[in-house]
Amino acid sequence: MLAALGFTTTGILFGIFAYRLRVLQQKQNLSVINNFAAAYILLGLAFLIWGAVSIVGDLDLLALSVIAGDALLLAATILMSNILFAKHRRKHLFVYGLAAAGVSLFLVRAFFFYPMPFMTDGILFFNSQRLVSFTITFAFLMIWLPVNLRMATMLTQKTPSLAKLYSYMYTTATLAAVIFILAKAPMTVALSFTAISVSFLMLIISNEFLITMKGAHGRQRTES
Repeated sequence: MLAALGFTTTGILFGIFAYRLRVLQQKQNLSVINNFAAAYILLGLAFLIWGAVSIVGDLDLLALSVIAGDALLLAATILMSNILFAKHRRKHLFVYGLAAAGVSLFLVRAFFFYPMPFMTDGILFFNSQRLVSFTITFAFLMIWLPVNLRMATMLTQKTPSLAKLYSYMYTTATLAAVIFILAKAPMTVALSFTAISVSFLMLIISNEFLITMKGAHGRQRTES
C-alpha cells in the first residue's frame, strides 16, 4: 500500500502543478508553459498507473505498467525537448531526431530489456536493467533538468527573488527522481520519493504565490 499511496499522491501533485501552471501561463502569456505542463501531466499519469497497479501487486501487470509508464515518459521527454531546443534554428531536426531515437530505444526496451519489477514491504522496485536506468537517467539530467532550470528562470523573471528557490526545488526534484530510478535499498527509495513529493508541493505553493502576485499587479494596472 505504501507504493500505491506514494505514486497516487505524487501523480495528483503533478496534475495540480500542471493545471496551475496553465493558469500562470495565462497570467504571463508564456506559450512554452503549455508543453511544460503537458509533460508533467503525462508524468503524473504514469505515476497514477503505477499507483493503481501497485494495489493489485500482480507482477505481470506491474511489468506492463512499467512499459506504459516508459511510453508516457518518452512522450513527456519529447515535449520537454521542444522547450530545450525552442530557440535553436534547427529545432525540428533535433526534436524529430530525438523522438526517433526515443522510439527506437523504447522498442529495444520493450522487446529485449523487458521490465522485471517487484514489490517488497509495500514498496515498488522497478529493478531496471543497468542500460535502461542509464538511459532514463541521461534523459532526466540532459533534458529535464536544463528545461526545469530554464522554466524556473522564465517563471520568476518578474520576481527574481524567487529564482534561486525555484531552481533549487526543480534541481532537488530532478536529482531525487534520478536517485529513485537507481535506488536498490528501501530507505533510498522512500527518501528520494519523499523528496520528489515535497519539492512539488513547495512548487505548487510557490506557483500560487506567483499567480496571486500577477493578479494583484493586473488589478493595480487596471485601477491606474
